[in-house]
Amino acid sequence: MSTAHSFFLPDFDYCTDPAGLIDYLGKKVTDGNMCLYCNQRFQETTAAQRHMESKGHTKMGYEGEFLLEYEDFYDFTSANESDAAAEKDPNDEAYDLDGTGYEMTLPSGAVIGHRELSRFYKQSLRPVKDVALVSRVVGHYKALGWKSDEQGMGYARNMLNQLNRAKKDQYKKRLSLGMQTNKIKMEHYRRAYGF
Repeated sequence: MSTAHSFFLPDFDYCTDPAGLIDYLGKKVTDGNMCLYCNQRFQETTAAQRHMESKGHTKMGYEGEFLLEYEDFYDFTSANESDAAAEKDPNDEAYDLDGTGYEMTLPSGAVIGHRELSRFYKQSLRPVKDVALVSRVVGHYKALGWKSDEQGMGYARNMLNQLNRAKKDQYKKRLSLGMQTNKIKMEHYRRAYGF
């Protein structure tokens, strides 16, 4: 795909599941008949593929609300961890809270979790080994002249901020839609005069 269509996975360093992302993108084009860049729907898969080739949309839409679509496949928390490590006072040894507020790291290195997540801590999952796939994809990228730390941590922080902004905007839209729906459907709460 990288040589024929010049397709690449953006921010590969922060991609946690490249095989799953590629599988998802394939299903989006073949099963959903959608363009990867503009999310336009088509009647057939071949029409979607022709559109992508003719418009130059052989890339992922990776800005704004598109970030929410690929949120499961990327993890930008390492950018925040490096910022926190740089800003941390060496004399402050109390504890270190996770960004989610559900985990706390003690000075001894032990991690304490919230009781709501106890069912997840009790699980013993088998690790997924996609080392061959990841090394193959990284090899292709390096052959194309791609460098891993070209953009630096500032780019990852920017992408994380865009993702958080998109989540906030989506929440506001849903909230306003819900408020409008509640106002419309309150016909049965009208006051009954004359009783």
